[in-house]
Amino acid sequence: MPVMPKPPGTVIYPVRAGIPVIADLLMPVGTTGISFVAQLQGISSAAGPSDFSQAAQDASYLRAATTLGRWGIPYSQFFAFIREAIKQTQADTAAFLGVTLPEVQAWENGTVEIPRIMWNSLVDEACRQDHPRPALDDLRIVPDTRPRQIRIQPDIPQVTEQFENQSPPC
Repeated sequence: MPVMPKPPGTVIYPVRAGIPVIADLLMPVGTTGISFVAQLQGISSAAGPSDFSQAAQDASYLRAATTLGRWGIPYSQFFAFIREAIKQTQADTAAFLGVTLPEVQAWENGTVEIPRIMWNSLVDEACRQDHPRPALDDLRIVPDTRPRQIRIQPDIPQVTEQFENQSPPC
C-alpha cells in the first residue's frame, strides 16, 4: 500500500479509518517557527490526516490570528497569516485598508515596514470576525518571538498554552 503524503498542518495518530477522533490541527505561521495548535474533532482516514470540518478549521485559524494580532508585533508573516485567516486576498486587504496592492505586497514581503494604523485595522477586523474577542483597546507588545507551539481552543476565548511532549489522545 503506498504511503500518502500528509498535508501540512495536521498530526496523524494511528487509528482505524472512519471513526470520530480528537486530533491536532497545526497552523504554522509562515517560516517563523511559531505554530498554533488546536484540538478538533474529526473523522480518521486510512492513509492520511483526520478530516476536520471547514467551520472548525476556520474558527481555529481566526482564533490563532487574533491571538497573534493582539501580540502587537507588526511583522510581515504575521500580517499575511491574519489576512489569510480572515479570508482576504492581498487585493481585498488593499481595498479594505485603502492602500495599493503593491503596498500590501511590500508589507508581506518584509521590504516595507507595516504602519501601525494598518496593522491595528487588520487586527480589529480579525477580532470583529472572532465574535467573542474584544477589539484592540489595550495592545501590549510581546517581544518574545522564539519558535514554539501555542495551543488554542476556539470555543474558549483567550486560552493559549504551550504543551510539550504530549501523548496522542486515546
